[in-house]
Amino acid sequence: MIIFFYGKETFQPEQKIAALMEKFLARNPSGAGLRRIDCGGEDFDFRILRDALQAQNLFVAKQLVIIKNPFSCSGAEQDALRVLLEAHDHATVTVLWEGDLPKASNTLFTYLCTHADKQQRSDPLAGQKCIAWMHAHLGAIAEGITITSDAAALLMAWIGEHLPRLDTELRKLANFVGRGVIAADTVRALVLPRADADIFATIGALTTQQSTALFALERQLTKGDDPFYILSMYAYHVRVLLMVSDCVRKGHASSREIAKTTNLHPFVVQKSLAALRTFPHERLAALSRRLADLDHHAKTGRVRDLPTALAVFTATA
Repeated sequence: MIIFFYGKETFQPEQKIAALMEKFLARNPSGAGLRRIDCGGEDFDFRILRDALQAQNLFVAKQLVIIKNPFSCSGAEQDALRVLLEAHDHATVTVLWEGDLPKASNTLFTYLCTHADKQQRSDPLAGQKCIAWMHAHLGAIAEGITITSDAAALLMAWIGEHLPRLDTELRKLANFVGRGVIAADTVRALVLPRADADIFATIGALTTQQSTALFALERQLTKGDDPFYILSMYAYHVRVLLMVSDCVRKGHASSREIAKTTNLHPFVVQKSLAALRTFPHERLAALSRRLADLDHHAKTGRVRDLPTALAVFTATA
C-alpha cells in the first residue's frame, strides 16, 4: 500500500503517521520492519531508501516505510524512487510525506496522485474550518466533552490557527472539565493568550497612543517573544485590516458578509472593523509597505537591531 500526504499544514499528517506507527508497533513490538527516512536530512543517502523499499524481512509479515520530504531528492533520485514504487511490494506499507505543495508538473507528484492507494492534501486551516476542526478533534481525543462555539472562537482568537498548540490547550481543557461542555469562561480561566492576541490593540494604538503601543511592544520583548515573530504578527494584522478595509470600500456592509468574503472568523472581522475607525486605507497600505521593507532589511542584514527598529516603527507609525 502507498499512502501520500502533502501540503503546508503538518499537524494532521503527523498525527496520522504516528497512529500508523503505533498500530504497527502494537503488532511488532520489536520494531522490526519499521523504517523512517528523511530525504531532506543532512545524512540522507538514496541507497538507504532503495534498500528499504527492496528489502524483504523474514521475521515480519508486513513492513512500514515512512519517507519524509521525498521531493528533496534530486530529479534523478525522484525518477528512481518512482521506479521503485512501481515495483512496490504490497506487503510493505509505504508512507510518503511532503510538507509542501509540489509542482503540478512534477512526474513523481503526478505518479503519486494517480497511483497512491490513499492520498490527502493538508492546507492550513483558517476561520470556520479551524473551528470545525476543533469540534471534531475534541470529539476524537475526549469522549463525552464538547466545546461551545463562543469558547472555540475565543480559543482561536487567543491561540491562533496553530493546530499543535490548539491540541495542547484542548487536552488541558478537557482534563479540567472531565465531562460536559467547555465554555468561554473556562478558556478565560485556563488559557494564556499568545502575544498576538493583544496586537490588534497595539496596532489600534499606533495613531492615537504611541506610548501604549510602545509599552505593549516592550512587554512582549521582555517576556522573551522573538522579534521576528512580533514583526510577522504586525504584518499579519495589518494585512487583515487591509483585507477588511478593502471589503468595506467595495460596499460589503455586514461583518458576516466580510467574514464570508475574506474567510476570516467573524470575531476577527469585528475587531478589525473597530480598529479601522482610526486607520484610513492609505495609511494601512503605507504601514504594510514599511513592514515589508523592515522584514527584508532585517533578513538581509541591513537592520541588525530588530527590537530597536520595531520600537522606531511603533513610535513613528
